[in-house]
Amino acid sequence: LFRSTFFTQGTLPYARSILVLSWLFGIPLVTIVRMTMRKVLARMSWWGTPVLIVGERNLATRVVETLRRNASIGLRPFVIVEEDEDAADYGYYHGVPVIGGVRSAEVLARSYEITHGILALPHTSGESLQDTVDRLGRWISHITLMSELLPPQVMWISNGSSEVLMSADIEHRLQQPTIRFKKRLFDLTLSIPMLILALPVMAMIALIIRLTSKGPVLFHQDRVGYGGRHFRIHKFRTMVDGAEKVLDALLESDEAAQ
Repeated sequence: LFRSTFFTQGTLPYARSILVLSWLFGIPLVTIVRMTMRKVLARMSWWGTPVLIVGERNLATRVVETLRRNASIGLRPFVIVEEDEDAADYGYYHGVPVIGGVRSAEVLARSYEITHGILALPHTSGESLQDTVDRLGRWISHITLMSELLPPQVMWISNGSSEVLMSADIEHRLQQPTIRFKKRLFDLTLSIPMLILALPVMAMIALIIRLTSKGPVLFHQDRVGYGGRHFRIHKFRTMVDGAEKVLDALLESDEAAQ
């Protein structure tokens, strides 16, 4: 419809051919200009998003070298943080500071508002790796994980590769101000009105739970939110009161359940 009206309608104050040619040349031209600007800016020491690198010394330094060789991608090594604080080789590697301790990484990420991090921990156990990802994820929204043991629970993950090791990108989207703003806007404009509309249904559910089961109507649970802040959630109870104790008693008395 657009194509037919664009080329068949009456006289316009501009040439249709100019618009078509501008569109055809504009798309590749934008790509070329972008690539050229990246190559030019890559030569500047100040250009690029600062990246915090946490990991073993040998692999972390290889990551630094890889980022320097591929400076046009826009990631600038900010600091290397070795996992073991006592065994860390403090100093500099090609101008990049080297320190020790994951706690130091948390402080740096918070103080300098670093949004990108690389975890170069190929042999770290799954539980320890998950703990490191969770701790840094409070402050760093984009984490590239280079490890043989990827954590089973991440917020946004995509496979990738590098010159050093297979990697995965983990993105904690709620660390991004725009995403938080959208979520907050959704909460205020939709969630609250929907909650008000759902109150009669919720009251009916609460009454049914009260009449059919002993115990409290609501189940309470502590969660960890943004910035490590603890908060309590409330939801309708769907299991018997004291479900864990009931389950333990069942497993002790019923071999089939075991």
